[in-house]
Amino acid sequence: MAGHDAQSQHQFTGFLKYFNVSTITGRRNYVIATNTGIAAICLFCKLRSKKKAQAAITENKLYVVLLWGRTSGI
Repeated sequence: MAGHDAQSQHQFTGFLKYFNVSTITGRRNYVIATNTGIAAICLFCKLRSKKKAQAAITENKLYVVLLWGRTSGI
C-alpha cells in the first residue's frame, strides 16, 4: 500500500525534504506546487491577451480616425 513506511526512516535533505512521495506532506507539496504553476501560467496568458487586445483596439481607433480625417477633406 502507498504511504509512509514505518520500518524505514529516511533522512531527506534539500529538495527531497519537502517534495518526496513517501509522505503525505511531500505529496501535498507536489500538488500545491503543480496547481500554483498552472494558475500562474493561466494568469500570465490571460493578462497577456488583454494587453494585446487593448493594443489592437487602440490601433484600430487610430486607423479609423486617420481614415475619417482623410475622407472628410474630399
